[in-house]
Amino acid sequence: MLKLLKKIFVFVLVSLLFSCNTDTKLVYPSEDVINRVTDFYLLSDNETFLILSSDMNRRYDFGRLVMMKIAENEDGKKSIKFVDSVLVPAIAGKMAVDDNETTVYVTTRDDHGLVRVSIKGEPGEYRLDYDDDTDGNVPKVLGTKKEPYAVTWREEDSVLLVTHLLNGELSIVDGEKWEVIQNAKLKYGVTDILFDDVSGYYMTSHRSSGNITLIDIHRGLDNDEFSITTREVSLGLPTKGYDIRSLKKSRNENVFYAAFQNLPDEDDDYEEDTAPQLVTFSLENKKASVINNFPLNGDLGEISVFPYKTGSEDEETLFESELIFIANPSENRIWIYDPARNQVLKEMSYGNDDECEPYQVYSKALNETSGYLFVSCFSHDLVYVYEIDLLNDSLITEIGALK
Repeated sequence: MLKLLKKIFVFVLVSLLFSCNTDTKLVYPSEDVINRVTDFYLLSDNETFLILSSDMNRRYDFGRLVMMKIAENEDGKKSIKFVDSVLVPAIAGKMAVDDNETTVYVTTRDDHGLVRVSIKGEPGEYRLDYDDDTDGNVPKVLGTKKEPYAVTWREEDSVLLVTHLLNGELSIVDGEKWEVIQNAKLKYGVTDILFDDVSGYYMTSHRSSGNITLIDIHRGLDNDEFSITTREVSLGLPTKGYDIRSLKKSRNENVFYAAFQNLPDEDDDYEEDTAPQLVTFSLENKKASVINNFPLNGDLGEISVFPYKTGSEDEETLFESELIFIANPSENRIWIYDPARNQVLKEMSYGNDDECEPYQVYSKALNETSGYLFVSCFSHDLVYVYEIDLLNDSLITEIGALK
């Protein structure tokens, strides 16, 4: 009797396990899903753009790279049309596009690596595709260090520079051989990476400090190994706070902007001003100097720089500057700051917490006075697309909202 009961128990257990396996179904996001959007990119045709739906909330089993298009209707008004999309691994971080706009590289914090997606077709008629083998859903992930996030493409060597949130490593990925060829150590909590073509340095910002890191990279004589040197640089900030959320380059040489959250260290009791700031700084001879601190309030998200030029040189009315779009998720708004005037020209308000908490912002100029702005209301799975026009009194006009 005891042997019979054991057999029955084993049979029931195996049946339950088998039933669970067969009943488990993957949850796929829709083709045009807007879900925890972490990044944007507008292609050079100036109408097709990419949205990275990250699946940070794990609503689905995958993220999606979505391609859409800004189209002009018969009545002259603009609207947004879906073009194409492909699945990417969940918990997608950021993306980079090569200079020829043929490949998109997407980091995934869930699988600790990155995947690549091909852009095919002609301008205005693009589509997305995989060149790599897939597991039936997404391309095979190229493994890196833990939690890759911000990434940029280095055209001269056809490599990717991949940074990591957890431990702050820098991974160099060969874009042709599709393999990690080198790693270097950075300060942990990397939030952004950019290239300065004047100094030749890459810069990273960090949640873990109020400093930036300069990275000098050169291909070795054997054309295989890279020489990598890093240097942590103090901005000379007036407070002891930390956490730079976003780092962007100005149109002016050697000038940069940092969204400085200025969080106080819990173990360091001090009475200095802990207000968040937009920090304008210069970089010369490996030294950073603060040009201006513009005090803000609330929590800071990302920033985006939009260069513009108005007036005429012949009429002596020429005016050149740039707009800095600063996301403020805690107060449901975006500041539009003009550094030449050192003031906020406009606030884009989104009502209350139930409507939009903007965090990711991306802008691109189409000419000297107009362009587009993309805003991700991250936790509300909502994206706004705007037209920027310096010659229009309203400055910003909504084209559409995607949800």
